[in-house]
Amino acid sequence: MAVVDTGPAHGGKRPVDASIPLVPFIDFLLCCVMFLLVTAVWNQLARLHATSHDPRTVGCGPEALPVLAAAVVVAPRGYELRVGDDSAHTMPAASLRDGSLGRALAGLRGTQLTVHAVDGVRFEDIVAVLDVAASAGLEDVQLSPLAH
Repeated sequence: MAVVDTGPAHGGKRPVDASIPLVPFIDFLLCCVMFLLVTAVWNQLARLHATSHDPRTVGCGPEALPVLAAAVVVAPRGYELRVGDDSAHTMPAASLRDGSLGRALAGLRGTQLTVHAVDGVRFEDIVAVLDVAASAGLEDVQLSPLAH
């Protein structure tokens, strides 16, 4: 406990000494520091790395897309995986839950993946595809809208 001493009393007055409890203050300060450290780590864990294309440069449909290393088109009914100039491989919406989309994306490590979203797709579905791509080990993932 810290004590502030103002010296002896003068003129018949009581001395003005104050005791400041420092231990609870230090405990509170350490709790605040620990809370900030833990939330900083959670902030890093909750981050999705994705870049975005300018929608004016995408074109007007699937045939106007530039040739990319790999692309996943997210539609309300399922997913369409395109690799280079090959034909599109269509997967149902359940392929996200059963892991077949993740296995298909795991074979594309080291390539650039662009995730295209069709109008009307829920945001949760797009984030789920980005999460599967990140867990498959793809580091260069871009997000782009797909106009039809």
